[in-house]
Amino acid sequence: MDKRMNTILFVVVSTLVNLLIAFLVIALLLVAVNFIIPAKSGGAPGMMMFAIIGGVIISMIVHQNLVRWVIERFNLEDKLEPFFVSRNKRKK
Repeated sequence: MDKRMNTILFVVVSTLVNLLIAFLVIALLLVAVNFIIPAKSGGAPGMMMFAIIGGVIISMIVHQNLVRWVIERFNLEDKLEPFFVSRNKRKK
């Protein structure tokens, strides 16, 4: 496989992993909000909205760090298109 196919495969797999992380983090935050604020109170819907937005943001941060770690751990800099490789490492 060439770099282009490796990059496409990497993007597809990392997107699926990102969705899985997002669903897990959002579910955990929604459960936490449910324990902290009872559903019958007036503040629960607003807190659930923040839990969903916070879950998406947290999952993006975790995904970004995970992608960086996987690329470094498995030495994928030379196997992927420069889309995922930082500019500082490409110059070396």
